[in-house]
Amino acid sequence: MGDMTIRLASVTPRTVRGVKSDPISMGVHIIDFRADNDTLSLIEEERKSAAVLHPASKRRIALEQTDALAVFCGQADDEGPIPEGFALMPAFGPFHQMFGPTYFRKTERGHVIGMYVREAHRNLGQMMHGGAVCMLADTAITWASKHSREPAVKVLTTSLTVNFMGNAEPGDWVEARVDVLRSGRRVIFSDCQIWANAKCIAQASGQFQVMGAFDN
Repeated sequence: MGDMTIRLASVTPRTVRGVKSDPISMGVHIIDFRADNDTLSLIEEERKSAAVLHPASKRRIALEQTDALAVFCGQADDEGPIPEGFALMPAFGPFHQMFGPTYFRKTERGHVIGMYVREAHRNLGQMMHGGAVCMLADTAITWASKHSREPAVKVLTTSLTVNFMGNAEPGDWVEARVDVLRSGRRVIFSDCQIWANAKCIAQASGQFQVMGAFDN
């Protein structure tokens, strides 16, 4: 099966490209986007992980996850073109939904997570806020750790160290490149380099606890 179109509804008021808005639908936005088989599998996996981690509120989590995915489906108006090979990353939860779209790509060397720096990500100057850099590092290592084996595993951040060596500005495309050093039975160790404008602007190392495999 080739690419297919997914239609998701979002109740979050946000301007994105390709959104068809109906003024009488109380702010519900309908978004169509293209997704290949790998992306569809990862989206389904993320939904299953939400249900496994929060069985008591499975329905609420599913609704939040669908809403977050819908927001992420559209490319924000202040973003440039997404580099070839990247696909939209499913939302991890409400915080990721607030942070904005992130994208993933699998390479021979490992996982790469990319994003555009937006105005909301900067500090009082014109630099990407250190907290946004840490969030990108944690997201990237989480994603790489989860998919470091088959079947994918649930992971929890237990240690994250970030060293800053440069900066990025709003409008810059930033990539977090992860190298999983060791994927043990209980703990996964990874390094991450964050790049912008052909320069490494931060280095991170993380230790993630394995919480078990996802249920099918």
